[in-house]
Amino acid sequence: MYGASLLTIPPGVDGKASLEEVKRRVAGADGPAPNSAEANVPYLRSDHFLVRFLIARQWNVDKACVMLKDHYRWLADSKMTALLEDSFPEEEVIKRYYPQAYHGLDKKGRPV
Repeated sequence: MYGASLLTIPPGVDGKASLEEVKRRVAGADGPAPNSAEANVPYLRSDHFLVRFLIARQWNVDKACVMLKDHYRWLADSKMTALLEDSFPEEEVIKRYYPQAYHGLDKKGRPV
């Protein structure tokens, strides 16, 4: 843990211990379902990822774990991991005409 994340830790809370507790729980029942596609994505259990949920729940480990469990369930239900791996047929055409990214239109309707 480092950077601005440290500023979000309330007084009297051991941020490092909170993160370790969340990591321990995510490795067990509060983590992605065993043998699921999400279980094979290391980022979903990284310190950076877990700290985001701790910050969202004011470093309350129990609330962060509930939120994480719901997030993992949503990923599995919506098959997000598979969606990110699948390509789409228009990909080559879009990359040819919009090599960087498509951000929207300017006032005259031209791609930005």
